[in-house]
Amino acid sequence: MALPLTGDRKPISLFAKSGETRANISPNGRWVAYQSSESGREEVYVQSFPPSGSKWQVSTAGGEEPYWRRDGKEIFYISGKMLMAVDVDADEPAFRSGKPAPLFEVRLEVDSRRSRYQVADNGQRFLINLPLESTLSEPITVVTNWTSGLKR
Repeated sequence: MALPLTGDRKPISLFAKSGETRANISPNGRWVAYQSSESGREEVYVQSFPPSGSKWQVSTAGGEEPYWRRDGKEIFYISGKMLMAVDVDADEPAFRSGKPAPLFEVRLEVDSRRSRYQVADNGQRFLINLPLESTLSEPITVVTNWTSGLKR
């Protein structure tokens, strides 16, 4: 749901179906990118905002967690272990997107209840939430009654 901060302030439903999540509104406020499992796997789509029924699939081989570059010219998303980018034209009446391109491999937490990455305004830097390494340390030896060994 989206709540307008002006006018009648009636909530706007973003999605007609369940399974559509992680909405991210474009910087110009005309589009919303989101992930949906309607094709049988998670993909990234864009639709007008407020929704009018038209939508465009942006990802081609799976996609999650879409984010807009600050100027609205690019969308980033996760596809498997890759961070992807796709050029978009969000200023025209009809949305247009280019071909998705891999940026780099990411090692992310499997559980994605929260945002696993953020994009800098210019799209040139990323803050990635990496899982902690499982490092096994050496065992600790605890010696009790150690003072009795001092008298020898």
